[in-house]
Amino acid sequence: MENIEYKELNIKLRTCKKCGEDKELEDFVKVKYCNNGRTYECKECLNKNLKEYKRKYYRKYRDENSKEIADYQKDYHKSYDRKKPKGKRKE
Repeated sequence: MENIEYKELNIKLRTCKKCGEDKELEDFVKVKYCNNGRTYECKECLNKNLKEYKRKYYRKYRDENSKEIADYQKDYHKSYDRKKPKGKRKE
């Protein structure tokens, strides 16, 4: 009976492949490569997965490349001019 009510209201629903909930199309990200122009996972699930991915691989990258990162930061701070600008200030 719920489907009939949604059809009468012209609300289009899609089932999220991750959480299995029926949600409105606005809850899915627009993309060109999918059949109907929306992702298969809802925005909420995509954000959750992205946070987990970043947390996992950011730490792994930092551990594997810690020396290169430290060297880059040292070089950057040496080349960055921290002197005050010359000339009079306008007050």
